[in-house]
Amino acid sequence: MNTNDKAIVILLSKPALDFVREVRRKVDTDSTYLDSHMQELREKVKTYLMDAGLLWDNDILTREAIPMLTEAIMQLRLIEK
Repeated sequence: MNTNDKAIVILLSKPALDFVREVRRKVDTDSTYLDSHMQELREKVKTYLMDAGLLWDNDILTREAIPMLTEAIMQLRLIEK
């Protein structure tokens, strides 16, 4: 399992799972939500991943946070149809 896969697993596990569900609900009703809240969401994703012990360079984590959140939302949609 690569680091990106580990990050998705972390985001789909408690306590981050509740955050991802909340973001999914907001994205489902507002297609601009990710763009308009990018900095806040990026920081929350970084916090969840770092708290779970994922050690990545801060620049990489900053760059990859939103794509990982987007992937977690897509995976959650598949799991919770």
